[in-house]
Amino acid sequence: MKKVLLLALTMLLASKTSLAIVNNPDKYGNTSPTKTTAQVQDISLDGKWRFIADSTDYSQGLPANVQTVTVPQTYNVMPGLEEYAGRTWYERSLPITKAMKGHQLRLQFEAVYHDATVYT
Repeated sequence: MKKVLLLALTMLLASKTSLAIVNNPDKYGNTSPTKTTAQVQDISLDGKWRFIADSTDYSQGLPANVQTVTVPQTYNVMPGLEEYAGRTWYERSLPITKAMKGHQLRLQFEAVYHDATVYT
């Protein structure tokens, strides 16, 4: 099963992105980096993402005619977007497998400059 991840960002996505699979949460479903019992497997989401710089509401999915960019990425270095300060959209499929069922999943962005809204 693949899940589509769609992000609405107001500035940029310029650092590593990952999906963490938490294998051993406590009895309440919580994990903590300081707990020695928690085991976390990180899956990098860096690489190819679909992208558009447009303030239109694409929360239901991006249109077919968008660019592909490689994340980590800063859109302000792209031709024509040097001064752009509106909403941008990034979309990709997540590698969700049957083995992940029943595990807590955490999405981590090492750098989103301003605001981010995540749609699944």
